[in-house]
Amino acid sequence: MNNATQPHKFLGRPIASPASGPNERVTFVVWGSPGCGKTALAGTLPGKILWFNFDPDGEKTIAGATHIECIDFSTMTPADMLQFAEGGTFERALGDMLKDRDDIKSVVVDSVTSFAQVAMTYAISKAPGTGVNKPTIEQPGVAGYGIRNRVVLSFIRMLLRVTGRYNKHCMVVCHEDAPEKKPDEKGVLQIERITLLLGGSLPFEVPVHISEVWYMKDHGARRTLHVRPYSVVTPMKSRMFRTDKTSTIAWTYNMYDGTGSTVVQWIDQWRAGGPGYKLPL
Repeated sequence: MNNATQPHKFLGRPIASPASGPNERVTFVVWGSPGCGKTALAGTLPGKILWFNFDPDGEKTIAGATHIECIDFSTMTPADMLQFAEGGTFERALGDMLKDRDDIKSVVVDSVTSFAQVAMTYAISKAPGTGVNKPTIEQPGVAGYGIRNRVVLSFIRMLLRVTGRYNKHCMVVCHEDAPEKKPDEKGVLQIERITLLLGGSLPFEVPVHISEVWYMKDHGARRTLHVRPYSVVTPMKSRMFRTDKTSTIAWTYNMYDGTGSTVVQWIDQWRAGGPGYKLPL
């Protein structure tokens, strides 16, 4: 069969060469320790930002930002968790809003760590078991962890699907977990891994679905973004940036006067480079 007679669709879907078009949205996970600047970074996404706040008092960092519309879920309880399931009321309401609001270009969830903590409490209430075999927060067991993981991954999949349908950038913010440590041959505890504060396999399952996974670190006088795993810190990855020579970005943004590098600038520069282009660090 020659090119002229080849089908242009497969199961109703168009067949085309892979390319990043000028309107391609970008998805992000940004994680790091409290106060390192994750919220400020998320506030530099393109356009009007629809912000879902799950952290207690988390909206204070973005107070007064006129380009952000914040919806506060920080007081949600485990009983509210069902509305966040795929096909639930949250998905339908989000789809309706993004369909009607062309001015909204980005969606932020701050933070998925807090969402996962409520999901764990919900999972404990639903996990099977009685008496001494009943899962608890201290010992959730396989069933508790399994339900929590399914709830969080379902929420992330739904969020990415709906924002993708309406071509909106999407960023989920996550806190950094306490370092995992193991004793060496002399019995001295050594840091083995630093990762996202989600629990279980979620630090590796959630980033699978997202293109940009950045780790943020506050050094006091400066902040850095890391877009590739280094030492014991993982996971990170990037489609926007070249990581063959270095994987560290010195982030110089000042949220008080708006000067310095922003995510919207990086996205614009990446798009301007055309298909396959990656920004040098």
